[in-house]
Amino acid sequence: MDPPSPALFVQHADAWVCVLSRASPRTVARLACVCRCFCSLSERLAALDVACGTEDVLLLAPSVEEAAKLRRTFTYARTSSGEEEGESGSGCNCASNGACSGDCTCAAAQLECGPGCGCARDCRHRETQRPLSWPLSLQRHVRRGWGVFAETAVPMGAFVCSYSGEVIGVEEARRRLAEQDACGKDNYILVLREHFSGGLTILTCVDPTRVGNVGRFLNHSCDEGNLELRVVRSSGCALPRAAFYARRQLRAGEELTYAYGLPAPACPSRKRCFCGTATCLGALPQDDV
Repeated sequence: MDPPSPALFVQHADAWVCVLSRASPRTVARLACVCRCFCSLSERLAALDVACGTEDVLLLAPSVEEAAKLRRTFTYARTSSGEEEGESGSGCNCASNGACSGDCTCAAAQLECGPGCGCARDCRHRETQRPLSWPLSLQRHVRRGWGVFAETAVPMGAFVCSYSGEVIGVEEARRRLAEQDACGKDNYILVLREHFSGGLTILTCVDPTRVGNVGRFLNHSCDEGNLELRVVRSSGCALPRAAFYARRQLRAGEELTYAYGLPAPACPSRKRCFCGTATCLGALPQDDV
Protein backbone atom coordinates (compact mmCIF):
# COMPACT_ATOMS: atom_id res chain seq x y z
CA MET A 1 0.00 0.00 0.00
CA ASP A 2 1.55 3.28 -1.11
CA PRO A 3 1.52 6.10 1.46
CA PRO A 4 -0.73 9.05 0.60
CA SER A 5 0.54 12.53 -0.22
CA PRO A 6 0.12 15.03 2.65
CA ALA A 7 -2.74 16.81 0.86
CA LEU A 8 -4.52 13.57 0.01
CA PHE A 9 -3.97 12.26 3.52
CA VAL A 10 -5.62 15.32 5.08
CA GLN A 11 -8.52 15.12 2.63
CA HIS A 12 -9.16 11.43 3.28
CA ALA A 13 -7.93 11.03 6.87
CA ASP A 14 -11.18 9.39 8.01
CA ALA A 15 -10.94 6.86 5.20
CA TRP A 16 -7.38 5.95 6.21
CA VAL A 17 -8.52 5.54 9.81
CA CYS A 18 -11.20 3.13 8.56
CA VAL A 19 -8.70 1.16 6.48
CA LEU A 20 -6.19 0.78 9.31
CA SER A 21 -8.73 0.29 12.10
CA ARG A 22 -8.35 -3.47 11.61
CA ALA A 23 -4.57 -3.36 11.85
CA SER A 24 -2.75 -4.11 15.06
CA PRO A 25 -1.30 -1.24 17.13
CA ARG A 26 2.17 -2.63 16.31
CA THR A 27 1.50 -2.42 12.55
CA VAL A 28 0.26 1.15 12.84
CA ALA A 29 3.35 2.11 14.83
CA ARG A 30 5.63 0.62 12.16
CA LEU A 31 3.86 2.59 9.44
CA ALA A 32 4.34 5.77 11.45
CA CYS A 33 8.10 5.09 11.56
CA VAL A 34 8.45 4.87 7.77
CA CYS A 35 6.07 7.61 6.68
CA ARG A 36 5.58 11.08 8.14
CA CYS A 37 2.00 11.23 6.91
CA PHE A 38 1.13 8.17 8.96
CA CYS A 39 2.43 9.72 12.19
CA SER A 40 -0.68 11.81 12.74
CA LEU A 41 -2.84 8.83 11.75
CA SER A 42 -1.03 6.66 14.30
CA GLU A 43 -1.65 9.28 16.99
CA ARG A 44 -5.32 9.49 16.05
CA LEU A 45 -5.81 5.72 16.15
CA ALA A 46 -4.07 5.58 19.53
CA ALA A 47 -6.41 8.30 20.78
CA LEU A 48 -9.43 6.28 19.57
CA ASP A 49 -8.20 3.01 21.11
CA VAL A 50 -10.00 2.46 24.43
CA ALA A 51 -7.68 -0.49 25.16
CA CYS A 52 -4.66 1.87 25.09
CA GLY A 53 -2.60 -0.50 22.93
CA THR A 54 -2.78 -3.39 25.41
CA GLU A 55 -4.59 -5.68 22.95
CA ASP A 56 -3.27 -7.12 19.67
CA VAL A 57 -6.08 -5.30 17.84
CA LEU A 58 -7.72 -1.90 18.26
CA LEU A 59 -10.83 -1.29 20.35
CA LEU A 60 -12.13 1.86 18.71
CA ALA A 61 -14.49 4.46 20.15
CA PRO A 62 -16.59 6.64 17.80
CA SER A 63 -14.52 9.73 18.53
CA VAL A 64 -11.41 10.88 20.34
CA GLU A 65 -13.60 12.72 22.85
CA GLU A 66 -15.67 9.62 23.63
CA ALA A 67 -12.53 7.49 23.97
CA ALA A 68 -11.06 9.97 26.45
CA LYS A 69 -14.27 9.95 28.50
CA LEU A 70 -14.32 6.15 28.64
CA ARG A 71 -10.68 5.95 29.70
CA ARG A 72 -11.47 8.31 32.58
CA THR A 73 -14.26 6.06 33.87
CA PHE A 74 -12.21 2.87 34.25
CA THR A 75 -8.74 1.39 33.81
CA TYR A 76 -8.40 -1.08 30.93
CA ALA A 77 -6.91 -4.44 31.95
CA ARG A 78 -6.76 -7.60 29.85
CA THR A 79 -6.91 -10.00 32.81
CA SER A 80 -8.76 -10.15 36.10
CA SER A 81 -7.02 -9.55 39.41
CA GLY A 82 -5.23 -12.70 40.56
CA GLU A 83 -6.14 -14.55 37.36
CA GLU A 84 -2.60 -15.52 36.41
CA GLU A 85 -1.56 -16.62 39.89
CA GLY A 86 -1.04 -20.35 40.26
CA GLU A 87 0.89 -23.11 41.93
CA SER A 88 4.44 -23.47 40.69
CA GLY A 89 5.19 -26.86 39.21
CA SER A 90 1.53 -27.81 38.80
CA GLY A 91 0.42 -28.55 35.26
CA CYS A 92 1.64 -30.42 32.20
CA ASN A 93 5.25 -31.26 31.36
CA CYS A 94 4.93 -30.58 27.64
CA ALA A 95 7.83 -29.05 25.70
CA SER A 96 8.64 -25.50 26.79
CA ASN A 97 9.56 -24.40 23.27
CA GLY A 98 6.16 -24.90 21.65
CA ALA A 99 2.57 -26.10 21.86
CA CYS A 100 1.42 -29.09 23.88
CA SER A 101 1.30 -32.56 22.42
CA GLY A 102 -1.85 -34.55 21.80
CA ASP A 103 -1.62 -36.28 25.19
CA CYS A 104 -1.42 -33.05 27.22
CA THR A 105 -2.70 -33.77 30.75
CA CYS A 106 -4.32 -30.32 30.99
CA ALA A 107 -6.36 -30.81 27.83
CA ALA A 108 -7.36 -34.30 28.98
CA ALA A 109 -8.73 -32.76 32.19
CA GLN A 110 -10.59 -30.10 30.15
CA LEU A 111 -8.33 -27.37 31.49
CA GLU A 112 -6.26 -24.73 29.82
CA CYS A 113 -2.55 -24.80 30.52
CA GLY A 114 -1.55 -22.61 33.45
CA PRO A 115 1.37 -20.74 35.04
CA GLY A 116 3.06 -23.97 36.17
CA CYS A 117 2.94 -25.68 32.77
CA GLY A 118 6.08 -26.15 30.69
CA CYS A 119 4.56 -25.12 27.32
CA ALA A 120 5.01 -21.77 25.60
CA ARG A 121 2.60 -18.83 25.93
CA ASP A 122 1.33 -19.43 22.37
CA CYS A 123 0.24 -22.98 23.19
CA ARG A 124 -3.13 -23.81 21.65
CA HIS A 125 -4.40 -24.73 25.12
CA ARG A 126 -4.04 -21.12 26.31
CA GLU A 127 -6.67 -19.64 23.97
CA THR A 128 -8.56 -17.44 26.44
CA GLN A 129 -5.33 -16.07 27.93
CA ARG A 130 -4.27 -14.34 24.71
CA PRO A 131 -5.10 -10.75 23.66
CA LEU A 132 -8.04 -10.00 21.37
CA SER A 133 -7.76 -11.51 17.88
CA TRP A 134 -10.80 -9.87 16.27
CA PRO A 135 -11.01 -6.06 15.83
CA LEU A 136 -13.91 -4.62 17.82
CA SER A 137 -15.49 -1.20 18.17
CA LEU A 138 -17.74 0.53 20.69
CA GLN A 139 -20.91 2.30 19.63
CA ARG A 140 -23.54 4.03 21.74
CA HIS A 141 -27.25 3.27 21.54
CA VAL A 142 -29.77 5.83 22.74
CA ARG A 143 -31.40 3.29 25.11
CA ARG A 144 -28.96 0.40 25.56
CA GLY A 145 -25.91 2.56 26.16
CA TRP A 146 -22.51 1.35 24.95
CA GLY A 147 -22.32 -1.84 22.90
CA VAL A 148 -19.57 -3.95 21.31
CA PHE A 149 -19.52 -4.50 17.55
CA ALA A 150 -17.49 -6.83 15.35
CA GLU A 151 -15.35 -4.99 12.80
CA THR A 152 -14.77 -8.16 10.76
CA ALA A 153 -16.54 -11.48 10.29
CA VAL A 154 -15.91 -13.96 13.12
CA PRO A 155 -16.26 -17.73 12.55
CA MET A 156 -18.64 -19.86 14.60
CA GLY A 157 -16.99 -21.25 17.74
CA ALA A 158 -14.19 -18.68 17.81
CA PHE A 159 -13.04 -17.21 21.12
CA VAL A 160 -14.02 -13.53 21.04
CA CYS A 161 -13.11 -11.98 24.40
CA SER A 162 -13.04 -12.55 28.14
CA TYR A 163 -14.78 -10.71 30.98
CA SER A 164 -12.06 -9.21 33.15
CA GLY A 165 -12.20 -7.11 36.29
CA GLU A 166 -11.70 -7.12 40.04
CA VAL A 167 -12.39 -10.53 41.58
CA ILE A 168 -14.30 -9.82 44.78
CA GLY A 169 -16.00 -11.84 47.49
CA VAL A 170 -19.74 -12.41 47.74
CA GLU A 171 -20.23 -9.98 50.62
CA GLU A 172 -18.32 -7.24 48.82
CA ALA A 173 -20.39 -7.91 45.69
CA ARG A 174 -23.59 -7.50 47.68
CA ARG A 175 -22.33 -4.27 49.21
CA ARG A 176 -21.40 -2.83 45.81
CA LEU A 177 -24.70 -3.90 44.24
CA ALA A 178 -26.66 -2.21 47.02
CA GLU A 179 -24.55 0.93 46.70
CA GLN A 180 -24.98 1.02 42.91
CA ASP A 181 -28.74 0.48 43.12
CA ALA A 182 -29.09 3.24 45.70
CA CYS A 183 -27.23 5.69 43.44
CA GLY A 184 -28.89 4.53 40.24
CA LYS A 185 -25.56 3.48 38.75
CA ASP A 186 -25.01 0.72 36.19
CA ASN A 187 -24.15 -2.71 37.53
CA TYR A 188 -21.32 -4.58 35.77
CA ILE A 189 -20.78 -7.41 38.28
CA LEU A 190 -20.77 -10.85 36.68
CA VAL A 191 -21.43 -13.86 38.93
CA LEU A 192 -19.96 -17.18 37.76
CA ARG A 193 -21.52 -20.31 39.26
CA GLU A 194 -19.66 -23.61 39.07
CA HIS A 195 -21.43 -26.77 40.17
CA PHE A 196 -19.38 -29.76 41.28
CA SER A 197 -20.18 -33.26 42.47
CA GLY A 198 -21.54 -33.56 45.98
CA GLY A 199 -23.68 -30.44 45.60
CA LEU A 200 -20.72 -28.07 45.88
CA THR A 201 -21.24 -24.68 44.20
CA ILE A 202 -18.47 -22.11 43.84
CA LEU A 203 -19.33 -18.46 43.19
CA THR A 204 -16.82 -16.10 41.55
CA CYS A 205 -17.77 -12.42 41.31
CA VAL A 206 -16.03 -10.24 38.70
CA ASP A 207 -16.53 -6.47 38.82
CA PRO A 208 -15.10 -4.45 35.87
CA THR A 209 -16.54 -1.13 37.06
CA ARG A 210 -13.15 0.31 38.04
CA VAL A 211 -10.76 -2.07 36.27
CA GLY A 212 -11.89 -4.19 33.34
CA ASN A 213 -11.80 -4.93 29.63
CA VAL A 214 -14.11 -4.89 26.60
CA GLY A 215 -16.42 -7.46 28.22
CA ARG A 216 -17.98 -4.77 30.42
CA PHE A 217 -19.59 -3.20 27.34
CA LEU A 218 -21.40 -6.34 26.10
CA ASN A 219 -25.19 -5.91 26.13
CA HIS A 220 -27.89 -8.39 27.09
CA SER A 221 -30.20 -10.13 24.63
CA CYS A 222 -33.31 -12.08 25.66
CA ASP A 223 -32.83 -14.48 22.72
CA GLU A 224 -29.51 -15.66 24.26
CA GLY A 225 -27.48 -13.42 21.95
CA ASN A 226 -24.75 -14.43 19.52
CA LEU A 227 -22.12 -15.13 22.20
CA GLU A 228 -21.88 -18.10 24.54
CA LEU A 229 -20.43 -17.57 28.00
CA ARG A 230 -18.18 -20.39 29.22
CA VAL A 231 -16.32 -20.81 32.50
CA VAL A 232 -12.70 -21.75 31.74
CA ARG A 233 -10.14 -22.95 34.27
CA SER A 234 -6.37 -23.15 33.91
CA SER A 235 -4.24 -25.84 35.51
CA GLY A 236 -3.05 -24.84 38.96
CA CYS A 237 -5.13 -21.63 39.11
CA ALA A 238 -7.68 -21.06 41.85
CA LEU A 239 -9.73 -18.55 39.83
CA PRO A 240 -11.80 -19.38 36.74
CA ARG A 241 -12.04 -17.20 33.63
CA ALA A 242 -15.24 -15.99 31.95
CA ALA A 243 -14.84 -16.42 28.18
CA PHE A 244 -17.17 -15.60 25.29
CA TYR A 245 -17.37 -17.69 22.11
CA ALA A 246 -19.28 -17.05 18.89
CA ARG A 247 -22.50 -19.10 18.80
CA ARG A 248 -22.59 -18.77 15.02
CA GLN A 249 -20.82 -16.94 12.22
CA LEU A 250 -20.74 -13.27 13.18
CA ARG A 251 -21.10 -10.60 10.51
CA ALA A 252 -18.92 -7.50 10.25
CA GLY A 253 -20.81 -4.63 11.88
CA GLU A 254 -22.93 -6.92 14.07
CA GLU A 255 -23.42 -6.12 17.75
CA LEU A 256 -22.14 -8.77 20.17
CA THR A 257 -24.59 -9.80 22.90
CA TYR A 258 -25.23 -12.60 25.39
CA ALA A 259 -27.83 -13.55 28.00
CA TYR A 260 -27.03 -11.96 31.36
CA GLY A 261 -28.90 -14.69 33.22
CA LEU A 262 -32.12 -16.68 33.33
CA PRO A 263 -35.16 -14.95 31.76
CA ALA A 264 -37.21 -12.85 34.14
CA PRO A 265 -40.60 -11.16 33.65
CA ALA A 266 -40.81 -7.39 33.95
CA CYS A 267 -41.48 -5.96 37.40
CA PRO A 268 -40.95 -2.53 39.00
CA SER A 269 -37.75 -3.61 40.78
CA ARG A 270 -35.98 -4.72 37.56
CA LYS A 271 -34.27 -2.52 35.00
CA ARG A 272 -35.95 -2.33 31.62
CA CYS A 273 -34.53 -4.30 28.70
CA PHE A 274 -34.20 -2.69 25.27
CA CYS A 275 -32.65 -5.59 23.37
CA GLY A 276 -35.33 -5.31 20.68
CA THR A 277 -35.57 -9.04 20.00
CA ALA A 278 -38.85 -10.85 19.32
CA THR A 279 -38.48 -12.68 22.63
CA CYS A 280 -37.73 -9.58 24.74
CA LEU A 281 -39.35 -9.82 28.19
CA GLY A 282 -38.98 -6.12 28.87
CA ALA A 283 -36.69 -6.54 31.90
CA LEU A 284 -33.04 -7.43 32.44
CA PRO A 285 -32.27 -10.65 34.35
CA GLN A 286 -31.42 -10.07 37.97
CA ASP A 287 -28.83 -12.40 39.44
CA ASP A 288 -29.12 -12.29 43.23
CA VAL A 289 -25.72 -12.99 44.79
